[in-house]
Order: sequence, then C-alpha cells, then structure tokens
Amino acid sequence: MRRLMLFGLALPLLAAFATLSAGTAAANPMGLFVNNEVCAANGTVQAYLHWTPDSAGQQFVDLSARNDNFTSAYSTGGPYTIGQAQAQLTQLKPNTSYYLRVSTLLGTEFLRSATLKYTTRSCAGAPATPPTGTASPPSNLQAAAFSATAARLQWVPGNGNVYFCVDFAKSTSDLLNLTGTWRNSGCGTTAYSHVVTGLSCGTTYYVRVWTSAGGGLYSPLRTLKTYSCATAISPPTNLAVVFTTTTTARLDWDAGKDNRWFCIDTAKTQADLLSFNGTWRNHGCWTTNTQLTIDGLSCETLYYWRVYAWNPIANVHSSTSTFKTDDCDSGLVKAPIEDVNVAKVGADYYATIVVGKPDTCHSFGSYSSEVLGNIIKLTVLNSVAADGVCTDVYSTYTLVINLGHSFFSGVTYVVVVNDEESDAFTAD
Repeated sequence: MRRLMLFGLALPLLAAFATLSAGTAAANPMGLFVNNEVCAANGTVQAYLHWTPDSAGQQFVDLSARNDNFTSAYSTGGPYTIGQAQAQLTQLKPNTSYYLRVSTLLGTEFLRSATLKYTTRSCAGAPATPPTGTASPPSNLQAAAFSATAARLQWVPGNGNVYFCVDFAKSTSDLLNLTGTWRNSGCGTTAYSHVVTGLSCGTTYYVRVWTSAGGGLYSPLRTLKTYSCATAISPPTNLAVVFTTTTTARLDWDAGKDNRWFCIDTAKTQADLLSFNGTWRNHGCWTTNTQLTIDGLSCETLYYWRVYAWNPIANVHSSTSTFKTDDCDSGLVKAPIEDVNVAKVGADYYATIVVGKPDTCHSFGSYSSEVLGNIIKLTVLNSVAADGVCTDVYSTYTLVINLGHSFFSGVTYVVVVNDEESDAFTAD
C-alpha cells in the first residue's frame, strides 16, 4: 500500500496498518452514512462518507474489506480537523461490502464510532464520473528549511485537487520509486502548505506533492537542504565582568560559533559548579543576549562561573572564570524575621517572609540564598541609613522570594531564614 490515507487507495490490496491505540469508548462520533456514489472512468466507485463529529480532537477514518472489527489489515485516512464531517472514498470495487468507522483521538485514547457496513453500487454500463474540468497537478512548489530538522512546503493546488500528501527522500531514485529513504507526510491535508518535521540535519532532500485527483498526480520535483548539524559548535569566549555590587554582577561574553541560547552557571566552589551540586545555580536560561545581570548573590563572596550555550543540535560549556561581589556594607545588617511561609504557585515555590524593621532607619537591603542538601538557607539584610533621624517604631514588611522548581518529587525541603524562622514543603 502506497499511503496512509483513504484517497486513491487500491483497496483490494489493503496494507496492514497498526491500530494507533487499543482504547475504545462509546459510539462517538455518530451518524455515519455514505452518499454521492459515482462510477469513475476506471470502473471503480467514488463516494463520500459523512458523520457527526464530536469536536473533541483529531479524527481518523478506518476502512476494512473484512467484517472482523478491524483486527486484520485495514486502511486509515486522516488526521482530519475536529470539525470535519466528511471524507471522500475512492478506488472502491463495485458490488463489494466495506466496513467503516470514525475515530477521535482524545489524549492517548480513541473514541470509536459504531461500524458502518457499506456495499458499493454496480458500475456495469454506468456512465463515468462527469468531468468537472481537466485535473492538473499541483504547481509552483516552494520548499525551504527553517531549522536543522524541519522544513515548510507550499504549492498551488491545480485543478480538481482537494487532498494532498508531501513525499520526500534523500535521493531522486528513492523518491520516484517510493523506496529506501522515501517517506510521506501530511497525507489527507486540504491545505496548500505543510511543515515536515523529523528530518536529518545538514541533508539535501528531494520533495514533491501528490494529490488524489486524476488517479494520482504529482507536482514537479524540488530540493531543499536542512540547516547544518553544527558539529563545529564552539564554546563562548572572553568571559568578562562588567560590574559587581554587594548582591549583583553583570557578566559579558562572546557567543562562539553557531550558538543560539545561553545560560549562566554560578557556584561558590569550582567543584559545585562542575558537578551541578550544592551552591550551583543557573541564571537567565534561554537568553539570546551575550550579557546578563544576575542577582541574589552574597556580599564579599568569590563566585565561579561559566556560560552554557546551545542550539537545536548541540551544546557546550565555556571555560570557568571567577568574580567577587563587593564588600559587605556596614550599613547592611541581618533583619529580624517574624514569619516564613512557603507555597507553590504555578510551577514554582515561593517563600513569603515577614521581615522586621526595628526603627524608621531600617529598610530592605538585599537577600541571598544557598541550598545545602534539602536545606534552603535564605539571608535577608536590612539597609540602615547612616545619618538618618530614626524614630524608635518597630514595623514590618513582606518579602516574596521565588525558590524555583528544581526540586525532587517526594523530598521534604526546609527553608530557613536568618537562622530564626523556618517552614517546610514536600515537592511534588
């Protein structure tokens, strides 16, 4: 069997396509019936299958020549959109019974319709399908890769064409003979464009579009080449520190060859940095810039850092460098902590901290964090105005810190703030 679709099938030679899921459900979609039967010029029957869709997911049509509940070889057409309510059947044998059903893919399970038995008409002496204009193949095929593994094709449909299929192969011989590296994609689409995925990087492909009209017509052949496999990817270089403060650092680097996205790794020891443990953190992942400001650092602390870079094919780390945050300001002091509460919001966990201000000269200064096993240590510092006029009035403010989501499911973590207050949570 040439294609995984209903249109243009030589049904007496049904291929053994495997059922996509063994799950079944109530008869839904419903209301299957066949009409508009005509005899084609080659003596086969054409007709339309209609149904009432349930609008729950992609749809497929199964057709079998045997009444065995689709346990042996059968053909599958689709996928069809959630609202589509008909499909054309072609190349059916006259005076022959077929069995049809419509399936809706819902998650990983299929909702199956009841099976419809349909017996084709006789075509003896019947006129052929009335011509509606001479069928012509698709034309003006345009094909271009947009990544290392995907390409987009678009075309002009031609006369009398409704359903299309994209053929591609790594050689013209395989493409023309439907062998070897030949594959097809998007079969049954009614659109005039299609994205092919799963291609090999850095590879030239030969492509064309097939349509069911006229017994099967092809567009002219075209070539496309996917993006490079980027085997020559090189690490970022020239790591530099633009500036530091007591709790922040702005870092800069050169991209390296064929890198698209970046992420900064930091740690308080080189061992933690290289093993992704202990004090290791990453910052700004998926940035496309080559400069980044990171915060939440500890004052007067030496940090080891490097740049992680990647593209759709490969990834690489830069060499390791260091920076040191500014000396701890004498105007920064540990703040009294009134309460800590940890809650999950979306995918991340957040620590909500009630922080004390002993007088009106205290205000929020900075915070830093450190993970030691299942202990998350937070340090919150207040800034104290050196020459301010202070009123001896105690007050509080609320600080919310995003703890992230890089936790092991089922493990209980304890969040300790300034060694005074703590709360715990179990990651899910």
